[in-house]
Amino acid sequence: SSGINAEYGEVAALYPDNIGFFKFADDGSAEIRGASIAECLFFLNIVLEYLNKWSLMWRMVVNCDKNKTEVICFNIERGQQCPESFSFGAKSIALVNQSKVLGVTLDKDLTYKSHSESIVNKLLFRWTKVCQYCNRNWGMNLNVTRRIIQTVMLSCLSYASNIWMSQSNMGLIDKLWYKMCKSAVGAVFDVNRSLLEVIVGLTPLDVMNRIISIKHYLKSLGHGQTLGYKDIYLEFLRNQVEQKNPIVLNQVKDVFKFLNWKIVEYSEAFTRADRSILEKREFSRFCELSASSCLYSKALIKRFTTTIWQEKLEVLAKLSATERVPKANCDPIPIRKGTNRDTEVILLSFFYKNNLLNSFLHRYSATKFPEFLCQCREAEQDAFHILTDCPLVNPDLREGLIDRLIV
Repeated sequence: SSGINAEYGEVAALYPDNIGFFKFADDGSAEIRGASIAECLFFLNIVLEYLNKWSLMWRMVVNCDKNKTEVICFNIERGQQCPESFSFGAKSIALVNQSKVLGVTLDKDLTYKSHSESIVNKLLFRWTKVCQYCNRNWGMNLNVTRRIIQTVMLSCLSYASNIWMSQSNMGLIDKLWYKMCKSAVGAVFDVNRSLLEVIVGLTPLDVMNRIISIKHYLKSLGHGQTLGYKDIYLEFLRNQVEQKNPIVLNQVKDVFKFLNWKIVEYSEAFTRADRSILEKREFSRFCELSASSCLYSKALIKRFTTTIWQEKLEVLAKLSATERVPKANCDPIPIRKGTNRDTEVILLSFFYKNNLLNSFLHRYSATKFPEFLCQCREAEQDAFHILTDCPLVNPDLREGLIDRLIV
C-alpha cells in the first residue's frame, strides 16, 4: 500500500490539475481531467504506464476484467469519440458505460438510474419477505413493521443517498415507499402519503436525504482540521459553490439553515466569524466555519428533522387548500402495547378519511353503499362522530378508546 501511494503521489504531483487519485481500503480510482478528449487520453496513458511499471516492479498481477478494472468517460463533447479499450502492458482495459465504485453505480451521464434500479430490486426482494408476516388483520403490528422498514429498507436507501438520490430516479422507489407506509397502517383505500408518513412516524425520503446531506457536510467541516485529506474535498466543494453548482449550492444552503436554527439555542458554540458568515449568507466561505459550530447530537438532528418536515407539511397543505395540517413527529401514533393487529388497524383508521366507515364508503360508491348515516341516525358515521357524540357508544368505552389512542 505504501508503495502504490508513493507512486500515486509522484504522478499526481507532476500534473496536479489533471490527475487525482482516490483510495478507500482495497478500492482505488484515478480521475483524469482535461479540456478535451485528446488531453484526457494523454494523461490517462501516463497513469496507465506508471501503474503498469509499479505492478511489474512489485510482481503484482492486475485483473483487467470487467467489474474489476475499467475506464468510464464523462462529459464527452458532441462529435468526439473515446477508444473502446486501453493498453495496460500486455493486457487491455475496456471502456464501459457504467462502473460500480464503493457500492454506487456510476453511469457516464451521472443520472444514477442504474443504481436506482438496483436499489428497487433489493427493496422489492426484502419487502416481499416482510409481507409474508404482515397483514391488516394479523401479523406484525405498527411498531414492529416500522422498525423493520427503518433497519432493513432505510439502511439500503440511505447509503450514499446524497449522491445518487434525485427526483428523476425516485419514481419506483416512491411507489414502493408508499406501499410500505400503507401496509404498516393497514389501510384498504388510498390515503394521502404525507398523512401516512406522520401516522407511521417515518421521515419523508426527500427530508431524510436533506438531513443526511447536512450531516455529511457537518462531519466534513467538524473534522476537516484534523483530517488533512478532507482539505482537498472541502476545496472542491468551495469551487462548486463559487461556480454556482445548483446541487452543491442547495446542500450548503441547507447547512446554513440548520446552523441558523441551532444558533438560537446554542449561541455559545459559534464564534464571531461564524455569526458573520451566517448573517451575510456567504456560502463560498462555509469551509471557514469553526468545528464547534458544526457539532450536533442525535437529539438535535431529530428536532431539526421535525422542523423541516413540518415546513413541508405546511407547504403541501397550502398547495392543496387544506386547513388542517398534521403535526410532524418522528415517532409513530402511540397505540397501547398488547393491542391486537385487527383493533390497531381500526384505531389508526380514525386518523384518515378514506376508512371503512359509512361516511366515506357512501362517497366512494353510493350504489354499493347507500347508507352514510351512523346506526344512531343522528349524524354521518365518521371518526369524529364516533369519538365525540354517538349515543350508541358507551361513555366508558369511548374514554377507553381515546385512552388507547393517546397513551
